[in-house]
Amino acid sequence: MKVLDPIAISAITAALTTLATKGAEGPSHTLGLIWKLTFGHWDAQMESVIEKNCQKYADAIDKKFAEIPDDKINPEPDISIIGPALEASKYYINREDAREMFATLIAAELNIEEKDKVHHAFVDIIKQMSSNDAKLLKVIPQTGPLAEFRLYIKGGTQYTRLGTADIIYIPGLIEDNFTNNAISINNLARLGLVEIDHVMSLTNQSIYDAYKRFSAYQEGLKAVAQHPDEYEKVAVSTGMFTITPLGNLFKEVCMPAKG
Repeated sequence: MKVLDPIAISAITAALTTLATKGAEGPSHTLGLIWKLTFGHWDAQMESVIEKNCQKYADAIDKKFAEIPDDKINPEPDISIIGPALEASKYYINREDAREMFATLIAAELNIEEKDKVHHAFVDIIKQMSSNDAKLLKVIPQTGPLAEFRLYIKGGTQYTRLGTADIIYIPGLIEDNFTNNAISINNLARLGLVEIDHVMSLTNQSIYDAYKRFSAYQEGLKAVAQHPDEYEKVAVSTGMFTITPLGNLFKEVCMPAKG
């Protein structure tokens, strides 16, 4: 039994009414067929868990479709984009941020003015992003500071790192969650959305002064003062991150600024 067939039918009705009434039978039929194949095979135990969010997903797609002018609807959407997006999204249906990104990606493929910006890699990128990854990517500037604290051994270049590496601290914007954000910025770099540079740093070095207020830095100063024969100094090792062209395109297509 295809447990979610009723859900799929209602979702298709909701999500594709706009396309159908606009006469866009091509994309309507294509998306409707893929939706049925994708969301029509859930186990009965999963139905109650995902039914509500499945409808929210359909409504989100429907809303985005409704915003596409009649003459901007793509009559031949690429099923190699829409199919994998819908297939992948069913495993993230309970995550609001992922649903929104998948819905926005699908809507972009159905918009003539946006479809050329859609990259096949975007589906896998969404799949491999945590909620914190997505949140961080939304708020970070085009370039920003990274830093770590190093306690140098006396008479050499060896050091011990104090605390977390790749700390992002931007007063008024990012002031907490340092460990999780460090993990997220590295995952975003792995996905090609940002570039991390531990050699170069921002021109305005005063930006890094704020890091000296961190407890890890203060503990390093204390260690140097208490053990001058063992430790040379504590330093803020500066670096930077930059959103890549792929990252900017991903943000434009999958997480556009609202309003």
